[in-house]
Amino acid sequence: PRAAHAPLLLTALAAPARATRAAAAATLRHLAETGRLEDVVGCGGACLRAVDAEPDARAAAQLTRAVGALLRSGWDGGGAGAWLDLCSSVVLAAPQVKAAGGGGGGGERGDDDASMLARQGAPAASTTTTSSSPRPRTRAFAAECLVRLVAGAPGAGATTDPLLPRIPAILSVGLRLATGTVDTLRPAGLRLLAAAVARFGRAPDPAAADG
Repeated sequence: PRAAHAPLLLTALAAPARATRAAAAATLRHLAETGRLEDVVGCGGACLRAVDAEPDARAAAQLTRAVGALLRSGWDGGGAGAWLDLCSSVVLAAPQVKAAGGGGGGGERGDDDASMLARQGAPAASTTTTSSSPRPRTRAFAAECLVRLVAGAPGAGATTDPLLPRIPAILSVGLRLATGTVDTLRPAGLRLLAAAVARFGRAPDPAAADG
C-alpha cells in the first residue's frame, strides 16, 4: 500500500542505533523522491524534529537530505503553503529564556515578534513542529528550506502562483531574520528576501488591485 511503511520509518527516526536512524531517513528520502508518500508535510515535520534531536553528524546529514526530498515532493503536490507554515514556525521559534522571577527576556523578543508577525500575515512560532525550542542549527536549516521553497516552488510568474497570497508572510519572515540578533540567520533572511523579489517582483500589487 502507498506509504504503508511511513509510520514505522518515522518511529525508527528515534531508534537508539545511529545506523537505524540513518537508514530510516534514507528510506523516507527514497519514498519522497519516488512519490510514494502521502503526508509529506507531516513527514517533513517529523524529520525536522529528528534533525533537531540527532547527535550524529552523518545521520543528521541523511535527515536533511530527506527533508529536501520531502520539500520538493510537497511543493510539487501543491503543498507549498503548508511547507511555508512549517518552516516559518521552526525558524521563528523563540529560544526559551529563563529569568529571575519568571520574567521573559532575551535579545530576540520572541513573543512580541511572533505576535507582530502573526498580525502581518506570517505564521507565529508553533509548538507543534518541535517538542521544545529548536536548536540554532535546526532554525538555520529551516531558513534554508524557506529560501529553496520561494526560489524553486512551481507557479512562479503565474496568476495561480500558490505563494502569491503569502507575500506579506514571506517578506515578514525574511525581514525578521535579516534584521534579527541571530547572526547565523541573517544571511538566510537576505537570501529569502532576494528570492521573494525575484519571484514576485513583477506580480501585481494586491492592494492596488483591491483599490
